[in-house]
Amino acid sequence: MRSLILWSVLLLSLLAGGRYLSPVPLPKSYFIDLETYPCDNYCLQEHLQNGEIFSFLAKSSPQNIEGLQKEYQTYATLFGTPSFLPTHHIRVTILSSHLLAPYSDTVVKSLIAYFLQKEITYQIRTVVYDKEDQIQDLVDQAYQSDLIILPLDFDHKEVLSTLSSEVPIFVPTLHRSFVSQADNHIFFGGADYTGQLDRLLQLAQKRVALFYLEHSTLSRLLSTHILQKPDILAKEYPIDTTVSNLKNYLENNKELNQSSVVLNTPIVKTALILSQLTLYDIEPKNKLSTQINYSPRLFTLTQPRDRHDLILASSISTLPPKTAGALEALGIDSHFDWLGYASFVGSDIFFSKFLGFQRESQERLIDHQIGYDITLWRSERFSFVPIEVPAQTPEEGERGEPPAYILE
Repeated sequence: MRSLILWSVLLLSLLAGGRYLSPVPLPKSYFIDLETYPCDNYCLQEHLQNGEIFSFLAKSSPQNIEGLQKEYQTYATLFGTPSFLPTHHIRVTILSSHLLAPYSDTVVKSLIAYFLQKEITYQIRTVVYDKEDQIQDLVDQAYQSDLIILPLDFDHKEVLSTLSSEVPIFVPTLHRSFVSQADNHIFFGGADYTGQLDRLLQLAQKRVALFYLEHSTLSRLLSTHILQKPDILAKEYPIDTTVSNLKNYLENNKELNQSSVVLNTPIVKTALILSQLTLYDIEPKNKLSTQINYSPRLFTLTQPRDRHDLILASSISTLPPKTAGALEALGIDSHFDWLGYASFVGSDIFFSKFLGFQRESQERLIDHQIGYDITLWRSERFSFVPIEVPAQTPEEGERGEPPAYILE
C-alpha cells in the first residue's frame, strides 16, 4: 500500500522570556489514504503486526478501530495527528503565594507527568497572589477549572476555614488533622507527621531528648505531641535558627547517652545537631526523625558516624517504574520529592475516578485526606534501608474509596 504523508508545518514563535508558551498552534501531521481497497479491523491488525504504522493511521476510522483504540491514540499522539477518538481536556488552576511560587513549578511538573502518561490534553494556569484575602476571589474566578491546587504553608492553614468552592480544591502541603474546619470540596495530601512520630516512638527509649526549631509553629506542635505522651520522659532542646554551636546543650551531657534523640528540625539544622553530637562524644541509644530529613542531602551534609543509629519515617511509596521515569524525566525524584509525589498522587486519585483511568498509585482518599503508608528507614553508610515495625493501629494505614461528593 502507498500512503502519502502530508506534513503541514506552522511557523512557531520562540518562548517569550522562558515563561510563556507561544500562542501559535503546534504542527499537525495528516496521513492521507490514497488506496481504494477497504480495510476492516483484521486489516488494521495486519498493518500493526507488519510495522506499517502510517498505513494503520491512514486506514483507521471510527468504524474499524474496535479494540485498537489504545494503539491508535498512542501513534496519533506520537506523530501529532488529530485524533477522531473522544478526548478529555482538563483544566487545572494552581494558586500560590509569592513565598511558595517556586514550589508551584514542582506541582506543574507532576501534573504534566500524569497527563502525558494518560495522553490527556490539558491547560494548567498558575496564579500568584500577594495576600490571603485574595484567595477566595481567585477561587471564584476559577469556576471553569476541573481542579484547583492550593499549596499552603502551615502558618497560613486557617485561611481554609473560611474558603468555599464548588470546584474541588487539593491542598498537597497540609494534613487534614491540622485544619480546624474546611469546605467539603477541599481535600488534603499532606504527610501525617504525628502518625510518623507515633511509629518512631515505638523504637524510642523511655527517656527522649527533643530537639525542635524554636520559631517554627509546626516544629513546636510536633514536639508538644510527644510531650503529651504519658509513657515518655521528654526533655526539650529548642534550637534557634541562628544557632551554630550547641556546646551549652551537649558538652558533658551524658544523660543523652541513655536517651533517644528526636529531631523535629529541618535538614540543615539536623545535620548540625548530628555532627555536634559526634563532636561532643554523645552516643544516644538511637536518633529518630520524620520525613522532613528523608533526603539524599543528608549523606552530603553529615558523616557516616553522625548518621549511626538514625531512623527516619517516610510516607512515600514506590510508584510503577514507568511512572517514576516520567517524573524523573521532568526533574522530580519520586523517591524523595514529597511535594512532587503528593501532587502526582492527588492528581491520580482525582482524575482516575473522574475519567475512569487505571490508577498509578496505591493511596486512597479517606475523609478528605489521602491516606499514606508509613515506612521506617535506617540510615546506612550510603543509603536508606527499610526496617519492619508493626503499625500501631489498623486505622492508621486503612484505605477507602474517595468520597463521592468530591468526584461527582
